[in-house]
Amino acid sequence: MDNIKNQPFIVFVFSGQGAQWNKMVLEVYECEKVFRDSMDEIDNIMKEKYYGYSVLDKLKTLNDELDPEINSNQEITQTALLMVQVSLYKLYKHLGLLPNMIVGHSFGEVVGSYASGMIPDLETLCYIIYNRGKLQQTTFGCGRTMMWIDLGEHEYMNQFSKQFPTIEIACLLSPTNIVIGGETADIEKINSVLKSKSIYTKVLSIPTAFHNSCQDVLKDDILKLKFKSNPPLIPHSSTVYGKLFNEELYFNNQYMFDNLRDQARFAHGISAIYKHVEENKLGDNIVFVEIGPRPSILNYVKKLIPKESSYFSSVSLLCSIQRDKGTQAINEMLNSVKLKGYNNLI
Repeated sequence: MDNIKNQPFIVFVFSGQGAQWNKMVLEVYECEKVFRDSMDEIDNIMKEKYYGYSVLDKLKTLNDELDPEINSNQEITQTALLMVQVSLYKLYKHLGLLPNMIVGHSFGEVVGSYASGMIPDLETLCYIIYNRGKLQQTTFGCGRTMMWIDLGEHEYMNQFSKQFPTIEIACLLSPTNIVIGGETADIEKINSVLKSKSIYTKVLSIPTAFHNSCQDVLKDDILKLKFKSNPPLIPHSSTVYGKLFNEELYFNNQYMFDNLRDQARFAHGISAIYKHVEENKLGDNIVFVEIGPRPSILNYVKKLIPKESSYFSSVSLLCSIQRDKGTQAINEMLNSVKLKGYNNLI
């Protein structure tokens, strides 16, 4: 019990698409051998089994931060994020930083499922990511897009859903932030309406809509994929169903489809973590570490801290990598974890 009281409760948060940027993590790649070896291993698997070219070489040679290929080519986007997230996880594991719980947003839930043991090995994870990216690429050019809104689900439904009935809510990020998806023309119309009401929006630079009915065409192909999976070895909160994975609910073919088709209920998955930790008295000092190439999701975790609860004495939000900081950001994160009382670092 003393160990629970003294040690922070560590949650690894695997971010989704949108966190990627050109030439991301290349400094970490040069400086950290464990990270570099992991990146190379995944790159070799994808090159030899699937693509016939090196995604890592592509990442190194993208022109600049505005090169659209990092967003438009799902082979590069999803494989690059896979490489970064797995390699960060392996680096932290090597350094002694281990999670008590895992959660992932959208794409990040797939890599998180590998970290929690539901996807049993790296070969299987690469197979899943390859097929996920290949299939989702076929929905590009479907005439739909996505838009982030500085507005909560209930406010949106009450004020705009009747006026725009074909637009779907794709992501529930926090009580005050959602992502919607729909026909590009409809997104342009609602964007004008929202801006006229001084509601901040951001149209995402992707020519399709994830977590949207346009992904329905992928279901049969996903259910035909052949891979093995298991219940989690590390507790893992589902951001599709807003509860912990268990013996009956784990990452299989059906869940793979649900993960890319259903709403990404990140807010529900984070709330389930707070609830589980408090109900089981697992520690009032909780530390969320974002596993991804830049901070993109932690702000929503902050908004979801339960205001009605007096249980948590400290909630810390730490990112792995920031632009132009490389290994410095990782070292700052590790020092912060140590200051919070975590004493298992090598």
